[in-house]
Amino acid sequence: MEIRDTIKNKFSNLLNDNKLSTSIELNIFDFITDYSNKNNISIDFDNNIFKLLYIAKSRQIYHNLDESSYIKNLKIKNLIKKKKIILEKICKYEHKELKPLKWKKFNKDIEILNSEISDFNKELNTTDQFKCPKCKKNKCVYYQLQTRSADEAITSFITCIYDGCGFTWKEN
Repeated sequence: MEIRDTIKNKFSNLLNDNKLSTSIELNIFDFITDYSNKNNISIDFDNNIFKLLYIAKSRQIYHNLDESSYIKNLKIKNLIKKKKIILEKICKYEHKELKPLKWKKFNKDIEILNSEISDFNKELNTTDQFKCPKCKKNKCVYYQLQTRSADEAITSFITCIYDGCGFTWKEN
């Protein structure tokens, strides 16, 4: 149990709240125990896999709570203290939920890139000459490259653009 006490102390030093620290550590332990049960991992700190899972989850939560860490999550600590985050669920949160503003920007960037890709696909040669093997529609874009020697047929790289199908294939 020494490792669990060490983790509790680290959280206690960070949060200045023994009760909250104990609750966070218990949630980490319960989360890793559930995960281990589902994946046939022995629940024992002598088992390196269990120990590493416990430490990794502890670090993830700790670094999100530590405002000076590389994550720079400045809000979650106060949300926990104000009980706006359910402690029992903190271990189940993904990185996107632990720091939503950061990931909101990334998601917006991804949407912009997807839009640009979609615009690019519209500028490619659109044809009904190819039939999509997945959705069986004839709405495709394609480009052609000479991928082998000059005396062999050119290769067509085709993408279905029918209603978000997006299936890609090539034909010689």
